[in-house]
Amino acid sequence: MASNTTRKVSKVGNTTTPSRHEKSLIQSDILYQANSIAYLEFDLKLNQLRILTAIIKNLQKELKERFDMLGKYCRKDLPPISAKITVPVADFHFGKNNSGRLRHCLDETGSTFFSSYEYPPYATKVTLNLKDSFLNLLSIEEGYHRYSFALATSIKNKYTLRLYWLISVWRVRGGFVLQEDALKRILGLSKAYDKFSNIIGRVLEPARLDLKSRFPIWFEYQVTAREVEHCIIFQVRVRITDEERSHLLTESREVISHLLNSVGIRPSALQSQLSQLEPEDIRLFVDKLQDLVLFLREHPEIGDRTAYLRTSLRPWFTDWMVRYGPQPSFFIPNPYTRF
Repeated sequence: MASNTTRKVSKVGNTTTPSRHEKSLIQSDILYQANSIAYLEFDLKLNQLRILTAIIKNLQKELKERFDMLGKYCRKDLPPISAKITVPVADFHFGKNNSGRLRHCLDETGSTFFSSYEYPPYATKVTLNLKDSFLNLLSIEEGYHRYSFALATSIKNKYTLRLYWLISVWRVRGGFVLQEDALKRILGLSKAYDKFSNIIGRVLEPARLDLKSRFPIWFEYQVTAREVEHCIIFQVRVRITDEERSHLLTESREVISHLLNSVGIRPSALQSQLSQLEPEDIRLFVDKLQDLVLFLREHPEIGDRTAYLRTSLRPWFTDWMVRYGPQPSFFIPNPYTRF
């Protein structure tokens, strides 16, 4: 066994307006650059996920220098991210008298993210030597988002934490679609969840209720049956104030009115559809509307343009699969293929 001082670890199997709840959190609590989607497929236990979250927190300064708020790598002129970092024990959220459990989890977690660590007895900090493969993973642009460090470490269920990470990635997009096998793979579900009703009753529904009751972001979902497996459609919801909601809808209606007027359609003619619009879906709706307006401009032979627009928009409002399914950017990266 390695000494208590230095241990080699063993191997193991966007720009959305923040809500009132997020504003109440101190600035250092928000992790702006956290590529959690790249870590979802590592089959980590809850305490190992806390270790990963603590590492990400202590890399914030360097990550924020290299990425803009949209997660684009913008400072390639800077030197590589530090391979050796020091993390306060308190950041792991294991409690003051759990040094033995922390050491055990560091041993389990390390081979994926760091090659060795230094944690002297009674020390208040842990020094980690990060692996090159992990540092390379930090430069991947897909999946960057922000979430609350305090809220992430307060979650007691690893599946809820992974879903929190997942919906945070897609908060700007508004929703996403996963097939049953992909969901099981991302969440690391065991054979006990081969029965789909167990996934609903023991994973999705408890996570939805927990996030909705305590967090500024949560999800709703619909299930579409397929011949071979189920398809789960997630709608990401963000808690905002009534004032923010009103302001966002007012601004969006100005853009929508301009688009409709450009093809000779009165905005009031689509009032029933526009009244159904939720703030989380504004971006997707405007994208859809722009495509339809461009089509109308290219086909002047279409007589009743209002009727055409209503008919074309009806599936978008009623079928979540249409709204969130056709996303060319939707991609769950497999971290094992990157190094």
